[in-house]
Amino acid sequence: MKPGKLRLITGFFIIFILLISIFFVFTPNANTTLYEGEIDLTEQEALEMIEGLYTDITTYTSIDSILGYYQQSQEQRSIQQIAIQFHPKFSTAFQLSETFIEISDGIENRILYFNKDVEELTPYDLFHHPLWNTIKNESYGILTILDNDLSMIEYNILNENTDRAYLIFNIPQSMILEKGDVIDISLYPSTGMKKTLEITITFSIQPLVKLL
Repeated sequence: MKPGKLRLITGFFIIFILLISIFFVFTPNANTTLYEGEIDLTEQEALEMIEGLYTDITTYTSIDSILGYYQQSQEQRSIQQIAIQFHPKFSTAFQLSETFIEISDGIENRILYFNKDVEELTPYDLFHHPLWNTIKNESYGILTILDNDLSMIEYNILNENTDRAYLIFNIPQSMILEKGDVIDISLYPSTGMKKTLEITITFSIQPLVKLL
């Protein structure tokens, strides 16, 4: 059996054990107590927790942080660049070229496709890397933080749970993201389920702002 398949099977086995464990912890009573006197959950809440855990695990990717960059345009100050730091949960390969991002501000939806351009972040500043100049409104690029075997740079493959990178993209000009606005960012990996995050644009005196 190939190592990649073995890791994938191991990952699914871990998921199965976790879900079964939670199933036995949360009994089918109308009110379920996890720790007596501390937490009371209904059956529906327990099921939602299990579903949330399952969805989180099967996305295969962990979002470590989301950063935004404010820019001033005439009298308007808005987020125009976003960088998502991520890493895979398991050491199983999936193609970056088959991964896409959906962004929505509640009025407009945009699908961003990988422009197949991967570069190392070092030695540049994140939001001033030359790669930003090649990214159009309908695409995103990748800046690697840790890619020991160069699989992302040379083959556009994410294959080790030690890999770290940023997905970077520009906000379309038709979307104005100011303080207090909300945007949904969905990541559709080539393997596993999509991951959706609701992000509120927070205020920052500095151009750089942490959104997650």
